[in-house]
Amino acid sequence: MAAMLTFGTLNTVLMKMQDEVVVGTDADGKPRKFTHPYFQCAVMFVGELFCLLLFAIKKGIFGAPTNDINPGLIAIPALFDIAGSSLMFIALTMCAASVYQMMRGVIVVITAGMAVAFLGRKQYAHHWISLLTIVSGVFFVGYVSIMASKGSASVGETSLTGIILLLAAQCFTGGQFVSEEKLLGGRTLDPLFVVGMEGFWGCCVFGILLPVFQNINCTGELCHGGKLEDSLAAIKEFQSNHILMF
Repeated sequence: MAAMLTFGTLNTVLMKMQDEVVVGTDADGKPRKFTHPYFQCAVMFVGELFCLLLFAIKKGIFGAPTNDINPGLIAIPALFDIAGSSLMFIALTMCAASVYQMMRGVIVVITAGMAVAFLGRKQYAHHWISLLTIVSGVFFVGYVSIMASKGSASVGETSLTGIILLLAAQCFTGGQFVSEEKLLGGRTLDPLFVVGMEGFWGCCVFGILLPVFQNINCTGELCHGGKLEDSLAAIKEFQSNHILMF
């Protein structure tokens, strides 16, 4: 858990650093930053896909257990992950990294509620007190961040839209956790296989979505080069900026 917290925080910080890299100038002369949330999400699933390679190596050396599941079932939590992660990458472009990381704590509340509704779990008094405390903390973090953004240009990284998208993303992430427990619980599964298969399904979906997004005209702060997602531009920006590649 400590490692997950550490690397999860590093993931947020590094992705925010990537979002802040200036890759050119707009038509009006303003700095243009690396704004490719869908492309970033696709790269994340490519990383997950490599877990299948590690699984194969592990199985060859240590004889990993047979996975008692139809790989197609893993597509269900993977779809929740695709939706949730895409929204989170978009939200990160509109939120300060610290606010983003703290607001993600609401996932505990959402997952607990879904566990009651879909898994029949019982929450006790100390659970509800803890959940209420988390809700209060998340509310104050979001409220203060939005107020600070309105009053100071130097803090103006966090927007109401970003927080709404982040909260929506947590609903999909909660769906991912609950569906994983419902479908995968009680089975003999290797974690590398499960993560690798989620990466596989994510790559399949983005292999379809990114070319489609490339041909959808779009204007606004989240659009790049007049497209909903200009993956070709993202690749060129990677090639010309080693910081992005790193």
